[in-house]
Amino acid sequence: MISILLVRKIAQLFLIMILGYLLVKLRILKTEESIVLSKLSLYLVMPAVILSAFQVDFKPEIQAGLMLAFVAAVAIHILLLIIGHISGNLFHFEEIDIASIIYSNAGNLIIPIVTAVLGTEWVIYSTAFLSVQLIFLWTHCKLMFSKEKKPHFRKIILNVNMIAIFIGVLSMLWGSRLPAIILLLLKLSNAASLVNNGTEILLITFLATVTPAASTVTQFAQVHDKNAAYAGAINIMTTLLCIVTMPIFVILYYI
Repeated sequence: MISILLVRKIAQLFLIMILGYLLVKLRILKTEESIVLSKLSLYLVMPAVILSAFQVDFKPEIQAGLMLAFVAAVAIHILLLIIGHISGNLFHFEEIDIASIIYSNAGNLIIPIVTAVLGTEWVIYSTAFLSVQLIFLWTHCKLMFSKEKKPHFRKIILNVNMIAIFIGVLSMLWGSRLPAIILLLLKLSNAASLVNNGTEILLITFLATVTPAASTVTQFAQVHDKNAAYAGAINIMTTLLCIVTMPIFVILYYI
């Protein structure tokens, strides 16, 4: 059942990409006009979804679940770092190839996928993976592309999703709640107490890992004068492949 829902959701996301491309090619929309939608999603919708996910009581099972998701996310990133750099040395990969192996597009896809497949009450566990990935992106990935010696901790701290996670954690610990208008706006008032189900929690981390190559890699390539077109092609192709591969991975996960 989860695999079927996953196929539908990924197919929907890919169709949205195609429709967006067609709208630009037909000159109904201009490329620069998409910036407004991107900013709305980045600075309003995603942070609000994250904050809403933390509108639950801080129970021991939630604490344990978050810790499980966080440890799993760290372990997976370390493993991917090893695999990425070993592959790079063996096959003489460039930074774009290595980064595409290590970093998934979880930042853009995992929350809508988890919401559609498992429900909004499970989004809270996806924040563990997002926070870990943000740290690695702005330390390891940034240094790999820029060849700088110091990581950009300011970028990590001031990232809008990281701020939302921080505020969400504090609100959950203090037992405070967001204004009802925010929850009503996004129709996310169904968050309820969760059961201590490690299988589903690890599935969220697993899904975040097997999403397409990160679009952030393309952005880093653009900023540092690398082959951005190649990075973008990897992102598009892996998104298309994930329509098939992600449901298969879910089936294998439950075997």
